[in-house]
Amino acid sequence: MSYDELLLVCCYSLLQAGISTIISVALALPLAHFFAQYTFWGKKFFLSLLLFFCIMPTKLCALSVKLFYGLHGLPGIVTAHVLLNLPFACYLLYTAYQKIDWLTVWAAADLGASFRQQYKDVILPQIKPALLLTSLTIFLLCFSSFSIPRMLGTHYYHYTPDVLLFFANKLGNDQAVRWCFFLRLLVMIPLGLLYNYLLHTKAYAPTTHVSHTKKPIVFNVYCHGLKWLSYAVFILCILGGPLMALFVDALRHDVPSFLYNSFWSIDPLLKISISSVLRHSLAIAIVSSVGSLVLGSILAGFQLFVPSHYTRIIMHAVAILPLLVGNVASGMFCAEGKMIATDAPYTAIIISHLILHYPFVYRFIIMQLYAYPTQLTQLAQSSGALPHQVFRTILLPFVRNALSKAWSIAFGLSLIEVGAGAVVADNMPLTIPLAMRLYYAHGRLDGFLGLSFILLMMICTVSYVVGMYGHRLQDEIQY
Repeated sequence: MSYDELLLVCCYSLLQAGISTIISVALALPLAHFFAQYTFWGKKFFLSLLLFFCIMPTKLCALSVKLFYGLHGLPGIVTAHVLLNLPFACYLLYTAYQKIDWLTVWAAADLGASFRQQYKDVILPQIKPALLLTSLTIFLLCFSSFSIPRMLGTHYYHYTPDVLLFFANKLGNDQAVRWCFFLRLLVMIPLGLLYNYLLHTKAYAPTTHVSHTKKPIVFNVYCHGLKWLSYAVFILCILGGPLMALFVDALRHDVPSFLYNSFWSIDPLLKISISSVLRHSLAIAIVSSVGSLVLGSILAGFQLFVPSHYTRIIMHAVAILPLLVGNVASGMFCAEGKMIATDAPYTAIIISHLILHYPFVYRFIIMQLYAYPTQLTQLAQSSGALPHQVFRTILLPFVRNALSKAWSIAFGLSLIEVGAGAVVADNMPLTIPLAMRLYYAHGRLDGFLGLSFILLMMICTVSYVVGMYGHRLQDEIQY
C-alpha cells in the first residue's frame, strides 16, 4: 500500500469519526436531559440498559446494521458507531447533569428566564466541559475502531489505521506496521494531550461544597407534552430495532437447535464445545476485570492521597497511554514480548486486556472522587473520626457505585474484545469473539448468532444487576 493510500485511509477515518461523534452527541444530549429532568416508571431499568448498550459486541452491532438498515460502507460504519456510542454519550452526559448546581437554574427561572435561556446561559456552561470530553472520547473510539470497519467497509479506505495495522502485522510487513502505527500516533497523541488538558483543568474539578440537587419531576405526558415521549420512543426504535432484526434472523437460522447440539459436544469447526469457549471467555474476563479494577483503584487512590499538580498530570498520562497505543498494538506488544508461555496460555490476552481496560476503571473512580464533597471529611474529622474510619464509613460507600459500574464495564469489554485477541489468536484459548469470527468467516450464521445471543445475555445480566445495585447505593447516599 502506497503512502497516498495510507493518507487516504487516515483522512477517511477522521471523516467517519467526526460524523459519528456529531450524530451520537447530538442525539444523546436531549435524552440525557430527559432522564435528568423527569422520573417515570422503568427509568432505572432503562438507565441500567445503557451500560448494556455501551458494551454491545461490535461484530453483532455491525451485523444488525446490515440486517435492519441494509447499509454498508461509510453510512453503515457511521450508523454502527452511533448505535454503540449514543448510549455511552448519554450515560456520560447524564452523569454530568447530576453535578449541576440547580440553585442557579432556579434563580434564573425566578428572574423570568425562559427554558431556552436557562439552558443556554446556566445549564450548558456547567455541562460544557463534560460535553467536550464526551465528544473527544467518542471521536477517539471511532477513529480507532476495529471490527465495524472490517465487517462493513467496502473499500480499503473504509478501514481504520488499526485494521491496516492488523493486516500488516499478519502479513509480516514491518514497514507497513511502522507507517500505520505512526499515522495512528500522529492523530492520537495531540487528541490525547487535549483530552488530558480538558480533564485536568476544566471537566471535573474537585468539589468543595455540597451541590444543590434537584428531585426529578414525575413525567406526565398531558402536562409535559408528547415531544419528550416521542423522542424517547424514537431513540428506543433506533437502538432496539436492529436487535429485533437479529432475533428474527436467529429464529430463521434455527439457532436454538444449534445451541442444543453444540453446547456440550465438539463443534467440527471450532474443534471444542461451546461450553469450553464460554469457560475460556469467562475466566479471561473475570481475571482481567478484577485486575483492571485493582489497578485503576490504586491509581485513583494514589492521586487522592498524594494530591499535587504533578501527580494528577502523571496519573492522567498513565490513563491515556493505552488509548494511544490501541488494542491491536497492545496485542502485538504482548506477543512480541514473548508473554505467551505453553504452560500459561491465558497470560498474554489477560495482560493485554488489563492494559486496555484499566483506564476506563480509573476514569469512573476518579470522576466519582472529584464529585466527593470534601466538607464531609472535614465534618467527620472535626467530630473525632480517624482517617481510616472516614475512608471506611464515608469515602468507600460514596465510590462503591462507581466501583461496581467500572467492574461491569471492564468485564463486558473483556468479553467482547477482538483486536488484541485477533493478534494473539493462534496462541490463546478460543474465546467467544474469536469463535464468532470463525463462524462468520465460514458462513455459519447459526453459530455466529447463537454465540452472539449468549454473549448478549451475559452482558445484559451483569449490566442490569450492577446498574440496579448502583441505583440502590445512590439512593442510600442521597438519603
